[in-house]
Amino acid sequence: MGEGKQVASRSNKARGAGRRGKRLLRMVGALLTVVGGAVLLAVAGYYIYSFYAESQLNQYNQSAAAPLDRAAAIKATATPVATTIVSTPQGPTKPGASASPAATPVPTVEVTLKPLVTPTATPRPQPLAPKRITIPSINVDARIIPVTTIYEDGKPVWATASHAVGHHEGSANPGEPDNIIMSGHISSPLKGEGSVFKRLPQLKLEAEVVLYTEKKVYRYRVVETKVIKPEQIEVMNPTPYPILTLITCVPDWVYSHRLIVLAEPVSEEDNIDEPPLDDDPKKHP
Repeated sequence: MGEGKQVASRSNKARGAGRRGKRLLRMVGALLTVVGGAVLLAVAGYYIYSFYAESQLNQYNQSAAAPLDRAAAIKATATPVATTIVSTPQGPTKPGASASPAATPVPTVEVTLKPLVTPTATPRPQPLAPKRITIPSINVDARIIPVTTIYEDGKPVWATASHAVGHHEGSANPGEPDNIIMSGHISSPLKGEGSVFKRLPQLKLEAEVVLYTEKKVYRYRVVETKVIKPEQIEVMNPTPYPILTLITCVPDWVYSHRLIVLAEPVSEEDNIDEPPLDDDPKKHP
């Protein structure tokens, strides 16, 4: 009898352990189902958001009603070609024009010309690199630091500064007739490098952008915004006219395209009363 009770007790314990094991498996299965469902919902939500956000990119394509005609500006500043007029008995003609066969010979007169004295131009100081940018309408006030072009697999990629606006080395400085290229993060959840250009997509035409150097303050107005693909790096090419190019990724959290903001110079002045810089990283975490 005693042995039978022991066998029955072991059998009951085995059945109890089996039931507990099954309950545990069911709980684990249910938990995995919930987690899997949550992951699927998150992925589906991200793709839905990405599709919607990318469908809204056209709203960032803006152009000023009457932007500067850059081609005309370049033509207007070109050095005019002088035309020499030669006097003949029949009147002034341009070089190369044939005179009348019946023209009366003109006596030769010797003229001694004094050498021209070319005045020495006073050299202008070279424009300095920018150190600070403010965009009052979207509450941007940030340091500017130099950044270089990064190459991955032999291809250039967009270099971006951490908690600052990056001024691409090799691009122009304020005051030079060329392309000033600057970039900043719209967000940086993985690297934690801030979101200095978080509100750049909200920037409107005619908004003011201000660049500071050690000695000058340069003011610009926004004349165009547009969205391009990452491989369209021609926006970083040199230009024969002064332009400021601001770059960030869009849409936020997707980063599949680039927002380009173009601003043209309006004025410059001496930097004699620069307000304190307000670039607390907590403003753009």
